Amino acid sequence: MWVASRVRKAFWGRPAPVWTIVAGLILGQGIPLGAQTRPPLWLRVEERVALDSIPAEVLEIDPYGRVYLADRDNTICAFTWDMRLVKRIGGFGWGKEQFQLPIDLCAPNGLDVFVCDYYNHRVERYDKDLNYLASYRGEDLAESWRFRYPVSVDQAPQGDLFLLVRDPPSVIRLDALGQPRLAFGGLEAGANKLVDPIRLRIGGDGHVYVLDAGTRSLRVFDFFGNELGSLAEGELSKPEGLAWVPRDLLLVADARQGLLAIERGKVAPVALVPSARVHVRDVAFYRGTICLLVEARTVELWRGRLVQPTTE
Repeated sequence: MWVASRVRKAFWGRPAPVWTIVAGLILGQGIPLGAQTRPPLWLRVEERVALDSIPAEVLEIDPYGRVYLADRDNTICAFTWDMRLVKRIGGFGWGKEQFQLPIDLCAPNGLDVFVCDYYNHRVERYDKDLNYLASYRGEDLAESWRFRYPVSVDQAPQGDLFLLVRDPPSVIRLDALGQPRLAFGGLEAGANKLVDPIRLRIGGDGHVYVLDAGTRSLRVFDFFGNELGSLAEGELSKPEGLAWVPRDLLLVADARQGLLAIERGKVAPVALVPSARVHVRDVAFYRGTICLLVEARTVELWRGRLVQPTTE
């Protein structure tokens, strides 16, 4: 059975003095002296898992700790929490277990996995073990609902499926039977329309969060498509991944700025401890653990916990 390689597992005993950690962050991450020297959050990395030959670009974790990865070789992998391979499907094509760029996936309930198959213009539904269940194709819908290039997907607790699509740029809500019920964020929104949407996630607060690379912001909608506002307007550089953490914290994987936290409308960097220069591709949350999909020389899965620094 294939098992991901463990690179490093680090645990901390007595913490180092705060001033030494802050100094290391300043030197290691190039934070200018005189700027904000104590980030509001640190991510203490406790485990690093090498993904060997898997060129993963998308990370998702279901409510029971099963890990799903989508990669640039058009494959989807399911792992147990200790990174033992459960199943791998995919390859280039348009069949039931084939893809043309699986650009995003979600595993919201521990039973289903939904995959955005970008160039096949469809969303594929599998069970937790990646056995095929159904397809949602843009061309199968009535003309007014048809879509192409689905870029992100998530499911609300009520069972409704929210699709983020690029043609036309909008969010489409499907009911539990797969029937379209609502579209928003498109041309009907006028000046507030989505420009270059790339990722959608539904928060525990029931809001729909959409990363819009075109406005470099995080757009917020309610369940019925009413826009509630825009966060981090112009403060994101190249956002790629998004995760909602309980108590209303949003984490953004930004290819240029690293891991960012959005809390109460304010954006701040999350320092990695130990310090590291990596490309943070995606982020996910599971029972108090923050998981990062990072790339330096190889692709790795990092796990750790957020730490609020003290003033001692």
